[in-house]
Amino acid sequence: MGISKLTEEQVYEYDVNVKFYNNTRVVVDTEITPVYCMACSNQTGGLYHYDGSRYGQVGTVICDVCHAEVFCTDDDNYRYQIHMSTKEYYNRFLYTDEEFDNKYRRITLDFSKLYLLSESIFEALTQKGFDLSELGAYTQLSSINQLIREQYAHPIPELNLYLDSKIRRVPPVVLEWYQILNELEIAEFRG
Repeated sequence: MGISKLTEEQVYEYDVNVKFYNNTRVVVDTEITPVYCMACSNQTGGLYHYDGSRYGQVGTVICDVCHAEVFCTDDDNYRYQIHMSTKEYYNRFLYTDEEFDNKYRRITLDFSKLYLLSESIFEALTQKGFDLSELGAYTQLSSINQLIREQYAHPIPELNLYLDSKIRRVPPVVLEWYQILNELEIAEFRG
């Protein structure tokens, strides 16, 4: 359990797991995450191996910009979102969201939104004629990327894209996904 900084080579070793429930609901379970520091309002350098939590506490990261301690927590289940705050671990049993946010600053990275892995995105791909029936109930984003690239059969430009100005660096497998969605005009990005 925990969170640790990855080297530039290691970021290519981790994928994003995608689970399809009844071919409709999509749940993300990721092992790799960016980190955002609320103390200085900056994304830290590099990406992090997100190995889950113990009782919701993932661990701490030292911001390489301002050197503040970033406390990381989750919901102690799938790694579908991570909460990052300064000065305290977020505990949903001790505080309401509003109470915690009034006392401490917090950001929540919801991976289905940040990584654009939602039902509506997969529905848009199907409407554009992509056959996703080969995907198993539990698959990895790299496999989805490969399946779509094979069906598209056109070059996809390698662009440095992002959705949110707070998080400009995402895992390579997610950046490839962004490039595909951008080329297919399924989502709008900044570059």
